[in-house]
Parts: sequence; structure tokens; C-alpha cells
Amino acid sequence: MPRKRHPELEGYPPQQPLYTFELKSRRKTVRNRLVWTLVGLSIGVGLTLGAYSLLPLSNRWEVAQNQNLSEEDPFQKGSNRAMNAAELTQTAEFQEDWSQVAVLWQQAINNMRSVPSSNPNYAIAQDKLVEYTRNLSYAKSNVASRPPGSLNKQPYWTIGSDRELVISIQGMPERVSQFNTLCKEIFHYDNSTVELRNGYVTNFSDPDTNLSVLGDAQIALSIQPEADMWSIGSSQEAVFQAQGTPTRTSTYKDVVTLHYDESFVELKGNRVVGYDNLSGNLQVSMSPLVFHEEVSSSTTWGLGSSRAEVLSIEQQTPTTVRRSDSSCEEVFNFESSTVTFRRGLVSEYSNFAQNLNIQ
Repeated sequence: MPRKRHPELEGYPPQQPLYTFELKSRRKTVRNRLVWTLVGLSIGVGLTLGAYSLLPLSNRWEVAQNQNLSEEDPFQKGSNRAMNAAELTQTAEFQEDWSQVAVLWQQAINNMRSVPSSNPNYAIAQDKLVEYTRNLSYAKSNVASRPPGSLNKQPYWTIGSDRELVISIQGMPERVSQFNTLCKEIFHYDNSTVELRNGYVTNFSDPDTNLSVLGDAQIALSIQPEADMWSIGSSQEAVFQAQGTPTRTSTYKDVVTLHYDESFVELKGNRVVGYDNLSGNLQVSMSPLVFHEEVSSSTTWGLGSSRAEVLSIEQQTPTTVRRSDSSCEEVFNFESSTVTFRRGLVSEYSNFAQNLNIQ
């Protein structure tokens, strides 16, 4: 309804009609709006083309190229990460610093690998792959040789890492897919995924280059051994260095067992997956990293707790660790008490020795 006006109060001649209005059909209103919209678009396009035509030819090509190279362009993302890695190299000192450098170089490499042949920077990307791979090798050599600045800091994960470490570094996944019969779960971080079996990383896919992973590095876990000792995930060489030559060895399927009197250490793929310290002579240590304040302040654990939580609260190394990926179980023995994990979380327990700090 038109707004009411009072011309006589606004200084208009008294012969002017007090109210004016026009009846318009709905079709006419829509047509008028469409006409004015097209006029506005024509003016905007004309101004844009006019400004563009005033640019030199070289600048026109640069504008077009920059429009094609969006923020998601893999070459630009790789270049940015390489620059960050180079800057961090200038101040890197400790093992975790160089780990961050290595992760950045790995992500930059992944970005350059995904540059399509149609990209104008494709040839440059191929040259950068060689350069960045060389820089990654240098960073990894420093990861292996530099001392850690903090025992409770781990900036990357690997194939073989446990779910606690992945979550502490990547954060909680946006979505989790579980396959109970296969003892498998998949963490989704945007388009990138981390596949775990029995709570340990087996595969990953990083199309978004948002995963802090060094796939071919020494296995990183949420537990670390004390000096001159070994732990779950340690290499065979680390066991030999701490234990010396075993009294005998045996092999069953893909598991190699090192025997030290009545005690033994089980290895799969050259990494410790289980042990039994019957003779009390194994130099084994399972000290968990502390990721969250609530974990370190807790005094009890229960069903659904993680391995790191159990170890942090119990403050002792299990006497026996048995891992079976086929049955999707890992069992910790604390004397005669047992804690069973499925996919890395407590599924059951028995407190026969009355020595567990359960809820």
C-alpha cells in the first residue's frame, strides 16, 4: 500500500491531489525488475571489460593466470609450504623442530606431485620435486641425529603409529568409519584419511596434504622407552643393543621371536609387537607421552580408555604384552591382572591381583 502523504502540510499547492497511486499488474512489475537487472549487469560487465582493455597485454595474461591459480592450486600450496620449511630450518634446533621441517617438505612434495600437466607451472614443479626431496632427506637426517627438546612432544606420526598419537597431532577426525569384522577403522580429515587396524596405522591417503605424517620414518608411538631400553614399536636393532644376543630365535609365519632365557620378544616387520618378561630380564619400558592435562590428572581408568591413559595412570610397564590383529585384540598383563584392548581402547579387564586403578 502506498505511503500516505499530506501535501498541504508540506508546502504543495492545495489543488494537488492528496493521494496518488498507480495500479500495476504482477507481470509488468516482474518485467520492469528484469529489465533494470539486465541494465545493471550490462553496465558492470562494460566497466570491467573497459578496465581490462586498458591493461598492457602482459598484465592481461598475468590477471588471467592469477584467476586460474586459486588458493587450492597445488603448485602455490607447495611453494608456500616450502617457504615455511625453509624459514623454520633457520631456527630448527631440536628433534621435534626438524620433524616439523620434514613434515613441511613432505607436504610440499605431495603438492608438487599433484600439479597437473595442464598447469603452467608443471615443468617447474617437476624440478622442485628433486630439490624438495633432497631437502627432506637432510631434514630427516637431523630428526635422527638431534636430541629431543621435550620427551612429551611428538610432532608427526608414521605407519605403525597408534590411534592416540594420531588424534593428539591431527585432532579428532570429522568422521570415523568402522569395520568390526576386519578390525579396521578409518579416520576422515576432510578428504584425507587414516586407516587403522587394531588401533595402529596401516595406510593413509593425503590428497589435501593436511596430515602430519612421515610415512617412511621410524615408527612414532604415544609411548617411549627410557634411555638404553626398548618398547613396543622399537626395532630389532634397539632390542639387540639393550638385551644383547638372544639365547635362541624362532619364527612362526611372519613373527620372529627372540628368546632370552624364559623371557621372549616378538617382532613383526622388524618391530616389537609383543613380549613376555617371565625371567624379569627384559630391558623394556613403556612410558606414555602426556597429551592432555585431564589424562595426567586422572587417577582411574575404565572401559573405553586408551592405552596411553591406562599406562599413564598405572605408572608401570606391563609384564606381558600380546597382540593379535586377527582377533583384533591386544592384552596387557600387570602380574595376574589383565587389560584387553580392541582397536586401541579398553574392552574388558580382570583385576585378579587387585592392582589396577579402575573406576
